[in-house]
Amino acid sequence: MTSLRQILAVTGLNLRNLPSRLWPSLVIVAGMGAAIGVLVSILSLAEGYVQVERRTGDPGRAIILSESADTEGLSAISRGVLGDIVGAAGIAKDTDGASLADPEYINSFHANPKSGGLVRLLVLRGIGRKGLAVRPELKIVSGRMFRPGARELIIGTASQQGFRGLEVGDKLLMQDGEWPIVGSFTTGGDILEDKCSAMPTL
Repeated sequence: MTSLRQILAVTGLNLRNLPSRLWPSLVIVAGMGAAIGVLVSILSLAEGYVQVERRTGDPGRAIILSESADTEGLSAISRGVLGDIVGAAGIAKDTDGASLADPEYINSFHANPKSGGLVRLLVLRGIGRKGLAVRPELKIVSGRMFRPGARELIIGTASQQGFRGLEVGDKLLMQDGEWPIVGSFTTGGDILEDKCSAMPTL
């Protein structure tokens, strides 16, 4: 009986003190809700990025990086090694028997968002003569394809929608002069179309 009276007394005391603890309790609940909301947002962004990367990937296509690099932008492979890679066993062949391997060059350039804000760096990907055979999902939607060896660019439609000065007919100022934009491309809305904004030939 004594224990029951103690329990009832403590419970009654807590109930009488609830009004004085209301606001501190609400602050704690609101803080936890905000923290959970931020965590869910970060996890959602990460999962979205993973899904986009998976849609871009192709089980029949591999990217070869230098040993010390974990991204394309940090990889550097000498020209002397390229021949060994292209001629390696297991590389797919086209109808003429030539290797379906293509060296690519990654760089970047500054672009101004249409919504304003800070200038952003967009990816510039240089591809070789086998580049389109390696990436058959790339389709020209306006303008034309660049000419091999010419200082010409094509731009991903996703980049055109988000940034100024990237329409067909515009020119990008590069270190070696102006490069005209001669076409725009789509890769089905994958990450190549968004991140790989411009594609000149090597």
